[in-house]
Amino acid sequence: MNSSAFLSVPIFYQGVKMSKFQGPSPRKMMRREVEEIPSDSDSDDGLVDSDDGLDKETRDAIFELDKFQAEIADLDNKAAKEILEIEEKYNETRKPIYAKREVAIGKVPTFWSKVIMNHPHLNMIIDDEEEDVLSFLVKVEIQEEDNVEDGFCIKMGFNDNPYFENRELVKVFQLGGSLLDGFVEPTTSSTVIKWKEGKGQDLQKKLEEIIQKRKGEMTSFFDWFTGDKNPDDDQVADAFKDDLWPNPLIYFLHQGGMEEVEEEGEEEEVEEEEEDDSDGISNLGRNESVEEEKE
Repeated sequence: MNSSAFLSVPIFYQGVKMSKFQGPSPRKMMRREVEEIPSDSDSDDGLVDSDDGLDKETRDAIFELDKFQAEIADLDNKAAKEILEIEEKYNETRKPIYAKREVAIGKVPTFWSKVIMNHPHLNMIIDDEEEDVLSFLVKVEIQEEDNVEDGFCIKMGFNDNPYFENRELVKVFQLGGSLLDGFVEPTTSSTVIKWKEGKGQDLQKKLEEIIQKRKGEMTSFFDWFTGDKNPDDDQVADAFKDDLWPNPLIYFLHQGGMEEVEEEGEEEEVEEEEEDDSDGISNLGRNESVEEEKE
């Protein structure tokens, strides 16, 4: 995309600033609420210690507050459930529009690879070889189950490339179904990558070394894809589903990537240093004045 084309887009897109991940989805809110529901054995007697030094009026107020918080939690659960129902309804409405959007995206070279590379968080886990792999990416699709609580999958379509035989890679997130029916541990699975000889096997070997050396934290894009991280704590999946899929155009038109984030951080550090220096100069001036008065 040339600079003149970028300058011709609406000001809204030129000035957009990439935000951090959004807050928890309604499904995650419901899961948290269910996990935090106390057992039947819990009682108000354990809410505060008997020897906490609180007077009766304060203790009664705390018990009252606890009751109100329980009512609020019930409303949050009901709201989250209704939001999920609305989300399911509009998922169906969006499908034909997404299909038309995909046709338009297909006319833009390297659209999805630029979208991913311009995302400030995904950019951080993609190395040079993986960036080359993603240059063959031609399609990204998020497919949700009819019941959004059941899960979703991320589909990535690739042109023929020197890295693997697969033309489509799929990562599936099973979220455990209805949360109010009982907690079910979420699971993740992904397509087995058929690596090609040469570049493919070299990347596979590098990936295996990365996985052996890392200590719990994923360090590359394909480490994430082949891994089995809990879907409830998968920020890469969240980025695809909640950031890129709803409006990839914002990230395609954003030119800064991680460089802008780093520059902002450097500017903040410089400002802090300048403030510290000015404080030091002011203190020095005051000290000199005090010394002159003593003399």
